[in-house]
Amino acid sequence: MEAAVYVRVSTQEQATFGVSVEAQIERAENYLKSQGLTCSQVYREEGASAAKPLEDRPAGALMLERVREGKVKRIVAMKLDRLFRSAEDALHMTREWDRQAVALHLMDAGGQPMDTSSAMGRMLLSVLAIVAEMERTLIAERTAMAMAFMRKRGIVYVNGRRARDRHEDSQRTLGGSLPSRF
Repeated sequence: MEAAVYVRVSTQEQATFGVSVEAQIERAENYLKSQGLTCSQVYREEGASAAKPLEDRPAGALMLERVREGKVKRIVAMKLDRLFRSAEDALHMTREWDRQAVALHLMDAGGQPMDTSSAMGRMLLSVLAIVAEMERTLIAERTAMAMAFMRKRGIVYVNGRRARDRHEDSQRTLGGSLPSRF
């Protein structure tokens, strides 16, 4: 039986230095072999956030089109967060897949593989979807708090990089050198 493999990294830095797309594909190949499945196609997303719905990502949209055409009956992904971050999106999409007899296989669902072709797999998916959304929300809250703290101190970030520091600006204006902590 064939399966589509979906791999994604959020940033180009992850694509280069993190759990790369190639590492996810290698893990998928091993998983497919262990399950007696073959790969029909790999859908790759590099530099794509899971905050963007699956259907709004180029490879995700193509994979969903193949599902609607009945050409995909099994989807394999590393973890749920590679596909979704919103519990609502995850549950809505997987319910649609259930109606089309499409099973989702996660290679790492809390350290264990999981697939939604069983009642236990569907229940676990529901729990994982809620946890993934909570994790995304907590990250956003911590980031907003850190950015507010930095702004208050005069530190400005642009595109995730430190652009300037009010203290550095005043040191340059005064002609002084920066303290060693900078």
